[in-house]
Amino acid sequence: MESLNEGTRVKAAQSILIAQGERGQPRLWITEGTPGTVEESRAAGPIKRLLTVRLDNGFTVTDIDQTYFTANED
Repeated sequence: MESLNEGTRVKAAQSILIAQGERGQPRLWITEGTPGTVEESRAAGPIKRLLTVRLDNGFTVTDIDQTYFTANED
């Protein structure tokens, strides 16, 4: 798997549940294909990398495994 570095345009490789709502609050989902930009990429072991991704909708997702995103070729 290629490493997704800072500044790389990415998109969600699948739909991801980011936050479970409590007491009637909605869940926060990122749907497959949601675009964004990698702001930080750091090693979390010999082959695992964690990303901070700024989504185009204004949300930022931190400490998410890079396998949830792919490079956006569009």
